[in-house]
Amino acid sequence: MSIIKFRDGMSFDTGGPLRITRRWDGYYVVGEGTLCPAKDAEEAKTLLRDLREERAPARAAKEKEE
Repeated sequence: MSIIKFRDGMSFDTGGPLRITRRWDGYYVVGEGTLCPAKDAEEAKTLLRDLREERAPARAAKEKEE
């Protein structure tokens, strides 16, 4: 579990699979050690899809090793 905490009291758990979370100040894509802000829900969905596609080869290689 990796948690990023900010001075304003907001914190994000960046562990686990990539996912979208909504906070009072907007949308974020979090997971796999990543924290990316998005301007709206549509951008968050696009970012999530792009990150999953980009990381798919690395996931496949890791699964082969196990």
